[in-house]
Amino acid sequence: MDDEQRRRWIDSLSEDEQILLHVPPGYRFAFITAALTKRALATDGIKVGDRLHLLEKLNGLTDRYFTADILAMSEPMSNLEFEIFREARSLDADGDKSGNASFKVLTSHRVF
Repeated sequence: MDDEQRRRWIDSLSEDEQILLHVPPGYRFAFITAALTKRALATDGIKVGDRLHLLEKLNGLTDRYFTADILAMSEPMSNLEFEIFREARSLDADGDKSGNASFKVLTSHRVF
């Protein structure tokens, strides 16, 4: 995309979407992690220990910028969002625990 196309694309975005342009990829992934974790917490029959572990992980996501208020506003990942997540994860090589390929896709401006 050349500079003019990028400018037109940015101008076409809503105010909220334009704000997201300034959110670093790591924080975009924190939103994804929170939504996925909240989805897991909604699973029927989840063990108390597993629930506690997930809640501790959610708490660990918060910091100066990704605050508890932001975490509270995030919603569980929907079925469609989960399918998008799974498809993106399929891009990662077997044994790649870093998930670099899926991270690049999931945190890109086109997806987020």
